[in-house]
Amino acid sequence: EFIGRLGIGPDSKPTNRPVKITALGNTLTKLLRLENKIEGAAAGRSHSVAWDNEGNIFSWGDNTDGKLGLQIERGFYLNKFEVYPQRVLIIMSQNNGIDQILEKIRVVSASCGISHTCVLSDQGEIYTWGKPQSNNTQGQKIPYKNLVLSMSLKFKHLGNFTPQRLTVYQKESENKKEPFFIKVTCGPTHNAAIDQNGRLYTWGDA
Repeated sequence: EFIGRLGIGPDSKPTNRPVKITALGNTLTKLLRLENKIEGAAAGRSHSVAWDNEGNIFSWGDNTDGKLGLQIERGFYLNKFEVYPQRVLIIMSQNNGIDQILEKIRVVSASCGISHTCVLSDQGEIYTWGKPQSNNTQGQKIPYKNLVLSMSLKFKHLGNFTPQRLTVYQKESENKKEPFFIKVTCGPTHNAAIDQNGRLYTWGDA
């Protein structure tokens, strides 16, 4: 089934040899300076992501459940698949209730699950989108120190189509500082992360 996994256009076919993604260069030409270079990439079962040296992240492939992190109007109703890499905009709700694009967020790594994506910023924050758990449960507990995982997003059946920050502590725990993460990786429907003090965190399907 063709769903744009390779990111090289609508006429692509399975190949055993690596093919350069030229459309990513075209995207960079339009949005960023020409000297930007791709620093990393991650591939899931039906979608992939890549990030550049400016901290921008791009996604392509199957957008079912919102795993590309693109707007719902483009990602689900109009374009279920993206055959070329598209830039993902990380948006966070501010205190005034207005969504603003946080241009200063720099992505330094990312990982793909079956139907979700996790990215790590240079500020040690994890952002996630899509449908990370097959059973859609929320408020699971992290084994290490029995910390309560409170995801800022509320997952629905279709998944979350825009990036949201992942938090460890509930909002009422104002006296606790969020961990500074240095590593995040996705399994099919679960995840693991490490903070700067070497502590391990896991969440997702049990």
